[in-house]
Amino acid sequence: MSIDSAVSALRVADFRQAISANNVANMFTPEFRASRAIPREQITQNGVDAYSVKTDHGTDLAEEMVEQNVVMSYAKANGKVIEVHNEMFGSLIDMFG
Repeated sequence: MSIDSAVSALRVADFRQAISANNVANMFTPEFRASRAIPREQITQNGVDAYSVKTDHGTDLAEEMVEQNVVMSYAKANGKVIEVHNEMFGSLIDMFG
């Protein structure tokens, strides 16, 4: 996984969290339909992005809790990729610097 992929994945995590937060915030809004963030691979740009789609139902709080936990794990994993990349790059600079 490249650093670009990890950065784009963090952007997708942020987008997914924002969609979920909006769903929860509007849980009691009459006629509100929840949205879902759909991640997709960016073949030409080495990463991922996401788009949102409306569902045919309102907010399911249990579904949103699961989504937020998944997004948190997704963000932590991609943050770790960036952290390891930075450590490796620092080691290279130390060796050749």
